Amino acid sequence: MYVALSRCTSFEGVILKTPIKKNHIRTDYRIFSFLTKHQYQRSEKTLSLDDKIKIIKQAIEEDKKLEIIYLKANDTKSKRVISPYSVKNEKFKEKSFIGIKAYCHNRFEERMFRVDRILKLSIKNKM
Repeated sequence: MYVALSRCTSFEGVILKTPIKKNHIRTDYRIFSFLTKHQYQRSEKTLSLDDKIKIIKQAIEEDKKLEIIYLKANDTKSKRVISPYSVKNEKFKEKSFIGIKAYCHNRFEERMFRVDRILKLSIKNKM
């Protein structure tokens, strides 16, 4: 898709018979891997894992909401507002991680979030 459209010098007269869908565009997995690692490195420089845990614990103690920018498993960013209940070591499919059990105000349900996938977070006052 990119190669075809990037060769156009103008879109005059171009008619798409079907809409372009996300699965029509293929990307080399190495690019996603590089970008994901880069986002984690930038996040770690700004806010270490220990700092994230401290902020989460503070929000739990003060009964405050957190606004997070979260990197989902498919490496897309998601902005969420959560009310954290606990932060502790968790296990999923034999892999250990530090997780936050929280109510997600975007999805209106309890969710588990991996702390290492949080790129940014800030405490919000409860409304």
